[in-house]
Amino acid sequence: MSQAAKNSKGGVPLIYNPAARSQRARKFTDDLVGLSPAPRLFTTSGPGDGRRLAARCAREGEKVVAAAGGDGTLNEVVAGFLDAAREGHAIPALGVLPLGTMNVFALEMDLPGDDFENGWKIVTSGREREVDLWLANGHPMIQLGGAGLDARVVAETTASLKNRLGPMSYVINALRILGEPAPKLAVDVDDNSFRGALVLFGNGERYAGPARVFPGADPGDGLLDVLVLHQQGPVDLVGFLGALAAGKLERFPGITLTKGRRVRVRTAADSPGQGGSGTLPFEIDGEAVGELPLEIEHSGHRLRVRVGA
Repeated sequence: MSQAAKNSKGGVPLIYNPAARSQRARKFTDDLVGLSPAPRLFTTSGPGDGRRLAARCAREGEKVVAAAGGDGTLNEVVAGFLDAAREGHAIPALGVLPLGTMNVFALEMDLPGDDFENGWKIVTSGREREVDLWLANGHPMIQLGGAGLDARVVAETTASLKNRLGPMSYVINALRILGEPAPKLAVDVDDNSFRGALVLFGNGERYAGPARVFPGADPGDGLLDVLVLHQQGPVDLVGFLGALAAGKLERFPGITLTKGRRVRVRTAADSPGQGGSGTLPFEIDGEAVGELPLEIEHSGHRLRVRVGA
């Protein structure tokens, strides 16, 4: 009998990634163990653990499963839910305690940050909000993804650098990559085609922090929001970031903002090679998970998330 089955009459399962705050992992573990009502704590030790644990919980009929970590941990847990759903099991509601380097989905859902006590109250007794679940080349996507500059930054930022510098680690790598030739991407959103150096897609307004990259986006409308940045030079990026900071992104002429039910991204034939293999990565929920070409479509499932009042 599995550990989850033995404790099926206990508290809410809480899948925890101690590496999300590795320098203070012991303190955070103590905080989580001290929550009331007491959770059943399941610790991950490597890639795929969260997925396997979440699938097990769903197969054993858990109504709510919580995840403590960053967006990558949440993605693993939801991947496990979908594994169980493909076998005919119900998808549990998701509870979130944000602990990672970036917690974009938690910001989107307006969940508290390091306030574990309040966050746990929401997990155990909050209302539920439904959001769409997308598949990117078969890989689940909860909140965001991208190809181009941001995907290279994610792919080339090591865990040790993130642990030392936090979000600044991404900035350092972005500045380095900006000195290299920008890719050329071909992007299809339903029946419309675009070209650009960077493409971002979101299942909500937020991307990489508190800024609203997709103004007015609704995570439950069945549509994926897409931003195409046509050029990637320093001037273009300064203009883009300025418009973003001013809340006037939709007026910036260097981008296209659109939405659709299916998105395809590939490297254009005239794109300069990237790296030794000439391939370009894409990232999903802050993790590099594959290389172009990429196709995103709705999974056919919706996720219930525990949120506040």
